[in-house]
Amino acid sequence: MNASKSLRKAKPTAPALPKRPNLSNMAVRIVVGLPLMGFALLCVYLGDWPWAVFMGLSASLALLEFYALAQDRPEMGFTQVGVPATLALFVGVHFGWWGLVAGALAFGLIGGFSLAIGRGATAGQAVRQGLTTVAGLLYVSLPLALTLVLRQALGVGGLMLAITITVSTDTFAYFGGKLWGRTPMAPKISPKKTMEGLTCGLIVGGLCTLIALHLNGILTPASALVALVGPGLAVLGDLWESWLKRVYAVKDSHLPNLNVIPGHGGVLDRADSMLWVAPFLVVYLGLLGFLA
Repeated sequence: MNASKSLRKAKPTAPALPKRPNLSNMAVRIVVGLPLMGFALLCVYLGDWPWAVFMGLSASLALLEFYALAQDRPEMGFTQVGVPATLALFVGVHFGWWGLVAGALAFGLIGGFSLAIGRGATAGQAVRQGLTTVAGLLYVSLPLALTLVLRQALGVGGLMLAITITVSTDTFAYFGGKLWGRTPMAPKISPKKTMEGLTCGLIVGGLCTLIALHLNGILTPASALVALVGPGLAVLGDLWESWLKRVYAVKDSHLPNLNVIPGHGGVLDRADSMLWVAPFLVVYLGLLGFLA
């Protein structure tokens, strides 16, 4: 009797669904990265304004990620000040209104300080928060805005020069490390990076940079220095951002609820090398007279 009742109560189990294979991190990076790179290159090709809008939005997201690193800490920055200042920076750089650029930076410092005071911070905390707010503009927003100068002065080739330096160095450092990496480069900052990967990145990145300079028609003995310095700055930019993440004990820079580039860490992770390379190119090529 009990056996028959238990049989009547037993419900047939549904067949187990096959598990979907999880994409590896590299596969996710490729699936997400290729369309993003394609869209970025489309903006490069379409002209100054599409690139300015694309980079303005990217810089705003990267700035939010930078401020999020120190969120709720005594030295936190303010997005309410930083994002409007970022947009002003891009307008100023695009039109060559350098007074507006200086004003945006001043607004970042004074606005951050004033907002901190208004929220009850001490004078010392307010100074730190004002400095962090303007530091985000100097570290993230202004370098990305300077890519507009490269687009205006050298056209598509100017941006491709900057992109070539950062992408080739990063890509060949990664694969060089995967294939031959044995010696840690900076184990306390970025444990996976190796000296062998660094060597590959610097050599191939330098060669690709020379090709990009030649294609732009600006390869001279003086400009060839870009091939030596540019890849090194790309590596330093990546290491600096890794150091920031170690300081604030975060794995990726993306916002908690807004991972716009899955598999890539965040906008700041993707732009970290450009933050060092773009200002160098603008200053050095400007001194050589190529951006006049």
